[in-house]
Amino acid sequence: MSNPSQTVNSTFEFSIPYSITRYDKVIYTSIFSTGDNIFWQLEYHPTEMENMDYCLLYLIAIPNPEETQTMKYWNRRADLSATIYVKSYDYYNSYSLRTDDYSVRNRAWGKNFVKPLDLNHPITIGVTFKNSKLERNQIDSPMTTSPKQNKFSKLWEEEFNNRESNDVQFNVKDGVIYARKSILLRRSEYFRRLFQGSWSETNKSLQKNKNNSHYVINIPDISYATFREMLRYLYTDEISYNNFNCTPLEIFKIADKYLISNLREFARIEINKTLTLNNVMYVLFSEAWKWPDLKDDVIEFIILNFDKVRETAEYKDLVSEYKSHPAGIEIMYEIVGKLIPRKYNYIVSF
Repeated sequence: MSNPSQTVNSTFEFSIPYSITRYDKVIYTSIFSTGDNIFWQLEYHPTEMENMDYCLLYLIAIPNPEETQTMKYWNRRADLSATIYVKSYDYYNSYSLRTDDYSVRNRAWGKNFVKPLDLNHPITIGVTFKNSKLERNQIDSPMTTSPKQNKFSKLWEEEFNNRESNDVQFNVKDGVIYARKSILLRRSEYFRRLFQGSWSETNKSLQKNKNNSHYVINIPDISYATFREMLRYLYTDEISYNNFNCTPLEIFKIADKYLISNLREFARIEINKTLTLNNVMYVLFSEAWKWPDLKDDVIEFIILNFDKVRETAEYKDLVSEYKSHPAGIEIMYEIVGKLIPRKYNYIVSF
């Protein structure tokens, strides 16, 4: 057993039978750890779609609760260095990865490898970490073609949106949805204040159905899909963004409205993960400017990528019209103020 204060090498290997790889499905290993609350997973693509002669191997960082709450690089992983590899009968290929630039925006890094020539033998994928806190060398076999199992709770399956067993009815923009008052009270400060009557102005939206024990709340400005996903999070601590009406931005807005701080932060991080050179200006001017923390996140993305963002059609169109925006001048001055200290070699003009 190594001294806990020492750093050592850790190797994690996973053998993939030919019977799995021949179907060309993406394969995920079991999750493994290189230290206290530092988790990883390997993702293997038997065939790279753009070049059929190559396979792909990614090292995925599984974020811990602390990492999910920050947009910064995950510094606790930075001291490691990782070498991922693919090997088989008479074949070995490897690639060294940096681990100092993993974040919520970049949770997986990898490499394409030429496929092993003899595909009739098992393929082994693996990673060796230097400077690990745990000394471990292992060969594991658990594999899955799904990155994680579905964790819908029994409470969700039996209770959520069941009209007979719930006592609150929400009339949303495009439907009706039901929930249990006791869960709403425990999970949301907004609903706690609403049902306990501490917000007199919001009580106008709260009615008691005379025909049964249901409370009726009218919410005409929120879609069924978004409101349903918010309630699903209150029941199960799970969230997904699975259709056009349930985007991270819509989840952020509803979590902000109903004072669900954890969900708001998860959605904020997801918004940052979806930012691109072509949509970042639209996101900023359409919605993000309304919330200081979200606005700062989006502007930071613009600053880091300004030389590319300023060349996009989205940027040029919005810059020409920014003075008509309620906060356009303020936003542009803020961008300029953050650009100048970085001593860009070009003149910033709007």
